[in-house]
Amino acid sequence: PSSLAATITSPLIAHCEELADNIWTTSSDLEFTADMDDGEQVVAMSFLVSIPQNAIISSASIQFAVFQNTTGFTRVRFFSEADLDPMPFTDTIGNVTDRIFSNSYVDWEPPNWLGIGSQTADQRTSNIAPIIQELVMQRNWTAKSRTINIIAKRAPTDFGKNTRSAYSGDSGSYAPILTVTYSGIGSVFDSAATTWSEEETETSIPYL
Repeated sequence: PSSLAATITSPLIAHCEELADNIWTTSSDLEFTADMDDGEQVVAMSFLVSIPQNAIISSASIQFAVFQNTTGFTRVRFFSEADLDPMPFTDTIGNVTDRIFSNSYVDWEPPNWLGIGSQTADQRTSNIAPIIQELVMQRNWTAKSRTINIIAKRAPTDFGKNTRSAYSGDSGSYAPILTVTYSGIGSVFDSAATTWSEEETETSIPYL
């Protein structure tokens, strides 16, 4: 397997929409799934990826870092945005929640987060491969670099008000990293860091 690590390319990395009709396109932290002061949130994260069409996604996860110590049960549900050429996020109300989400979703129940700056398995999502697989299997998907949006919201089976507070994308080494492992036949993926052909490849992708 080969690996690719990209760098942050844009300061507009946090897209948080409260269900109370407020939205931010920048934020120091990402709160899953409620702002401690203002209520429930939906969080969108943008990543730039290069994955061949019809590649088999064996695993994918996002690594976060603790921004604030948080405890108590919470369940987060992840989707991808179904649009292969998503529009940029704006501060218009509904700009996140009115988008079309993937049919697939993955739930995550993170344990207590203790230790500011911690980046361990406790801050790593469950396997979100299904929501990325749904995108790369689409007819119009190409291996060119493209933006995908990952959406996180409270799972319907989570009735509490607990949250997890992670560093946002403008936080240097604490920024979220999407890691994707995939394999396939007949496609070649070239980048400055790796060449891919008929092999399993692990790609680490930071926030846009």
